[in-house]
Amino acid sequence: MLKGAGLWFALMGCALIIGAIINPSSVKFSFNPTFFILLILSLLIYSIQASFEEIFFRGYLMQGIGLITLKPVIPLLITSAIFALGHFFNGSDTLSGIGMVISMFIFGITLGIITLGENSLETAMGVHIAHNIFLTTVINNTGIFGDLPSLFTIGTEYSLGIPAFILLPILLFIVFRKKWDKLQIIFKTRFKLSEIELSKQIPCVNCETLTPSIAIFCKECGEKITVEYASTLRKSLAFLIDFILVLFIFGILLIAIIYFQMFINIGEINEPLIAFVWIILSIIILFVYFIFLEKNRLTIGKMIMRIKVVSEFNHNAISYRQSLIRNLLLVVDLIPYPLPGLLAIIFSAKSPKKQRIGDLVAGTVVIKK
Repeated sequence: MLKGAGLWFALMGCALIIGAIINPSSVKFSFNPTFFILLILSLLIYSIQASFEEIFFRGYLMQGIGLITLKPVIPLLITSAIFALGHFFNGSDTLSGIGMVISMFIFGITLGIITLGENSLETAMGVHIAHNIFLTTVINNTGIFGDLPSLFTIGTEYSLGIPAFILLPILLFIVFRKKWDKLQIIFKTRFKLSEIELSKQIPCVNCETLTPSIAIFCKECGEKITVEYASTLRKSLAFLIDFILVLFIFGILLIAIIYFQMFINIGEINEPLIAFVWIILSIIILFVYFIFLEKNRLTIGKMIMRIKVVSEFNHNAISYRQSLIRNLLLVVDLIPYPLPGLLAIIFSAKSPKKQRIGDLVAGTVVIKK
């Protein structure tokens, strides 16, 4: 618990110092003797409150759902979502409440990953306790209790020098820097032994003839059987190409919806309706594009970068189920959203097979053609 609390308090402290250096007028030292009363109360209350939340969400609830699903990532997402929704009313208005839900969802996923990776709650408890104490005693920015006798008073224009959504992947990196195997296995799909035994043949990268996986050369064309996993940079560039292409499609779609709506309503524009229809159709197009094309191994970006998505154990084309899981988990891989994909880049860079979280859960890999 002290390890988790110390790490997170140090990271938040560094972010506060950097923020004060960048914008010194927004941070004011406001110490008064009642601070010690606040500190004592915070240590007592948050040690109980935060520990209870971790025992309930990352302990009982995560294990209970895990016993039903038998896949760690499902209870991780469900418990993080429930944990986040409970913080909606911590915001001062609807917009800040939604922002609080998003930030707490990322925070909950981070604590869940730590719990699953270490198979214990203590580090996550320490992080959670330190987080609440810091936001109460060090800076008076809780938005719940109003003005508190904290060490520092911050203005409305203040922002952390290192945002929290960047600090959380850094925390994961520090906690698991020498335990990557434990972190990786929590996102693995639990395959049956019989299914693994059936995957003894892989297609040749040259002629795609099925060849025993222990072979060195293809029995059909004589090509050396080597599989080279796509690098993190190559995959990132492929995704960027696909994303730019999809954005172009979104733009055309928006223009078409506007013209159609003007035609129906004789020149009048209903902006809320247009926005709603455009967002819904864009989400559908986004998932159809990636799920359908990756099921057939290639998207446009992957085709340009000469890489393809295959099943992890036999290197065959992936199923629709695998493609669906892989792409739905972009919600996790794109954390932190203002700096999208940092979590996926960390996982891919450290994984022996260059797998992001979606690959680990779906049982897929991306290889060079």
